[in-house]
Parts: sequence; structure tokens; C-alpha cells
Amino acid sequence: MFGRKARHEAEVSDVLGRALAHPAGSLSRIAALEEIGRLDARVAVEQSLALCRTGPPDAAGVGLQALGIVPTALVPRNLWPEIGQVTGVLCGPGQRDAEVLAAALPVHASAAVAQGQDPADLLRGMLQHEDGRVRAAAARSAAAAHDPVPMIGPLLALLDEDPLPSVATAAATGLAHTVCRDPSAADLLTERFAAHLDDPAEAVHAWNRAKALFRGAPDPGEGPGPALPDDLHDEVRERLASLRGLDWSDHDVRAPVIGMFIDAVNGSTRRHAPVPEWDEQGHRAAVRELLQRARRVPPGSDERDELFLRLVPDVSAPAWTDRHAVNIAVDEALALGVDALSVEALAILVTFGSPGRSRQIRAALADLRARRPDDPIVLAAMLRTYSGLAARGQLDPAADRVDELVLDLLEHENATVRATAASTGLPGLTAAGRIAERLIRLIDQDPDPAVRADAALGLTGMAGAGNATEALVRLLDHPDPVIRAHALTWAVEAGRPDALPRLLDELADPGVRWEFLFLVQNLDDHMDSLPRRLHKDFTDALAHLDETGWTNRATPDAVDPDEILADASATMQFLTPIQ
Repeated sequence: MFGRKARHEAEVSDVLGRALAHPAGSLSRIAALEEIGRLDARVAVEQSLALCRTGPPDAAGVGLQALGIVPTALVPRNLWPEIGQVTGVLCGPGQRDAEVLAAALPVHASAAVAQGQDPADLLRGMLQHEDGRVRAAAARSAAAAHDPVPMIGPLLALLDEDPLPSVATAAATGLAHTVCRDPSAADLLTERFAAHLDDPAEAVHAWNRAKALFRGAPDPGEGPGPALPDDLHDEVRERLASLRGLDWSDHDVRAPVIGMFIDAVNGSTRRHAPVPEWDEQGHRAAVRELLQRARRVPPGSDERDELFLRLVPDVSAPAWTDRHAVNIAVDEALALGVDALSVEALAILVTFGSPGRSRQIRAALADLRARRPDDPIVLAAMLRTYSGLAARGQLDPAADRVDELVLDLLEHENATVRATAASTGLPGLTAAGRIAERLIRLIDQDPDPAVRADAALGLTGMAGAGNATEALVRLLDHPDPVIRAHALTWAVEAGRPDALPRLLDELADPGVRWEFLFLVQNLDDHMDSLPRRLHKDFTDALAHLDETGWTNRATPDAVDPDEILADASATMQFLTPIQ
């Protein structure tokens, strides 16, 4: 008995120690802490509380995160009072560390509920906190209140008025979980929202009806929905597309799905609403000045791309004006006339800024194509722009005829153009079979190694078209490791039984290419567990690469080897080992 307890204590201590060794907010710390949920709950709670009581803010943050991960149902009942006491101190009026307060708040709310207490007053107060992290934490915890009705108004206020999009997203989540405590309300919202996933105007109207219901206002009644500006219509359609494949009838996921709908519609509406206090003219002047600076540097250069990237708002601190800022940049680029400068700018803006104006951009590209440009820089930028639009579902394959462009440019004399055409990943192409055959020919015959590799990358998205699948199977044994890595990515996604053993074989090479570690890093996109033996083998292989100095020997292209190895190792911690 004592041996088992000591082992459990050592396991928890090891996890918390590894989490503390990683930077706050890093994927590695999050991955390490995820293991807490699979360990002895009593020991995890006891050691986490010790960190909260005696550790500095960073240690307290780790302890609070760990307490939030331990499944509530597994927490021993006699520990809830202590959890409530410790987190109550951390949520007290003397707490000046907003990150600690935001982490403590949901745990304290859970402790209150477990002891039959109502955290509503604390949560409503925290919804007004000056720090957005605290407001977001309170919003996500709102459903813990004994009476959900008084929480609805403050959550709607955050959705309508909060200056931070991240807080509004949290409010959408909290509102959905709060109202779904009433099964009849959950049924009504599911019926109204799920019926309009293909109609942006009706989706906006359904959300307006829901807000009227929440506020006790008169029901606007059935549609028709409001006429939406083109950009808002297109963004709502884009954001709702990801909700169509979800199971709206599943009661277990109903609240999260409703929250996603609210965030999609309400967030899109707020992003496109006028912002009277925003200096639009000042921003427009700054964009024009930057575009003029870009014109003075060589086309196609990294320096020019770096300037264009300044047109995209900082994604680490999103604001409601971000869409306005990117749309203004698109407008100013189009106003210059469609040349190398403007198309290069559009490629960056569409790829990284997710602007509106998709109809104007498509029209400008169509006009440019009609002039039959042959500048390799322009052609490559056009392809990247089309690819960015396609990734957001904003192309019409029949009207835009991108397949014709791709087929033509796969034969272009310039290697950069061929490589870009090969790797654009444009979906829904009517000439998919013919494109697949040309990609295979490039892989086998093109004199440029970058073109061959990008053709393999493009082929991974075309399995089933022409002879693509047979070619991908053959490429698993290709002598070029980059081509093998692309083929192996397809094999993992397809669930081929030989895919993971092949990936392990690649990792056994001390000089393994970074693309294979990138594949390991993204395994959790395709699976949530691994057989225990494979899990151990992958973990050991990554540890061996670290021990033998892979990060010092490798020279990956534009990739930090330390970061990619750390992220790959973190992914293995996320994946559950199973028998």
C-alpha cells in the first residue's frame, strides 16, 4: 500500500515538476499538465494545493491549472473545503496577479458548487474586472451559478460591448452552457440555430431572436433575415461552414456547439460593425505609406513580404478593428491597379489576414488573368491568393476556373511558378485527375528538387484523383526524404497500418529531416491515443534525438529545431497510451 502511494506521489511530482520547467502558456507545459487527469486524483489535488499555498505566482498558476484538469467527479469530497479555502484566498481582494486570479476563479466556483454554495455574486463581480483574462474566466464559469437567469444579462453585455474579442468568445461559451441548463431552452436554440447554417442572413436573424428571448423582449418572429453587407454575409457563411458537420442532436455536445454558433454570428457582426472612435483615415494613410515603401524594394523579396506582413494586425492581441484594418489594406492595394506590388500584397493579406472583399479580389484576379501576365512573381502571388481564398471557401470553381490556371502553370518554364502551382492545395478542382497526373510527372521528371517536393505535397491532397493514391504508396520509399515525409503525412491521415512504423524508422536516423518531426508534432490531428508500445517507442525516439544533439546538427529551413522537437515531444504527452 505504502509503495503504491509513494509511486503515485512520485508520478504527480514528476508531472508538476516538468510543467514548471516549461514556460507559462507553452504547449509543453499544457501537454505535461494534461497527464494529471490520468493520475491519482487525491495525490494530484494535495500536491497542487501545496503549490498554490507556498509557491510563487508561476507555481501557483501551475497548481491551479492542475486542479482545473483533475476530473471533478474524482476529487475526494473531503478535499473540496480545502480547495475552496485556498482558491478563495487567491480570489480575494488582495490578489493583484490577474493570471493567478483567472486560473483560481473557475476552480473556486467548482469548489463552491461542490459544497452547496452559490458563486454567483463573485462571478458577477468578476465579469466587470479590469483585466480581460479575469472577465473571460468568469464568463466561462457562469453556468456554476445556482440561478442561471441573473447571469444572462451580464453575459449578453460582454457579447455586445466588451472591447476584447477573446472575452466575447468566452461569454458565448458561458452563455451557451448557462442557458442549456434548461433542456427546453437547449432544444429551442438547437432547432433555430441548426436550421440556418446555410443561410447567413437567417442565422443572424436566429441569433437576434435568441437575444430577444434572453432579454424578455418581443420575439421578432420568423424571417426573412436582414440584408447583410457582402463582407459580413461572406464571413458568416465561412464561419458557419465548420458547424455543418457537427452532431447537433447529441445532447453531450449541445452547449459547446451552440456556443460556437453564438461566437460565429455575434463575433462576425461585431467585427463588421462601424467603430466611430477608430482613426480610419489615419490607418488608411499609414497603409498607403507602407505600400509606397514596399514599391521601393525588390519584387518577390523577403524584405517586401516583411513590409506586407505589417498590414496584418498582431494576432496575439486581436481587436474588433482587425477586419476593418485588413479590408482597408485590401482596398488600398486594389486602388493601385493590379500589378506585382498589389498582387503580392493581396497574397499576404488573404493568407494571413482573412479579409473581406473576396468578391472584389476575385474580380481583380480575373481581370489580371485576362491580360495574360507572364511575370513569375505575379503568377506565384496570384496562385497564393487563390489558395488563401479557397482555404476559406470563398472560391467558385466554375466561375473562377482556377483549375485551368493550375494546369497551365504546372508547365511554366519558371521553377518557382511550377512549385507554387504544385503546392497550392486548391480544393474542388474539376480537372483533379489531369492535375494529379501532371504532379506525378513533375515528381518523376522535373529537374528542380523544390518542384518535385512541392508536387509531392500537392499530391497528398488529391488521393483518389487519377493515379494519385498508387503514386503516393510508391513515394513512401522515395529516395528524397522530403518527398517521403509528404507521402508519409498522407499515409498517417489515411490510417495506413504501416504509416507509424515507417515514421518510427525515420526517427531512428540521427540526421532525420525536420518534416518528420513536424508530422509527429501533428499526430494529435489524426488520433487521440496510441498503443502503449508505440507510444513508448515514439517517446524514446524523440528523447534519443534530444540526447544526441539533433537540434545542433539539423539545419531545418526556417524552423527552430529546438521548438519543433519540444512540440513533437509535447504531442506525445497529449496522446493517451492504451493497451
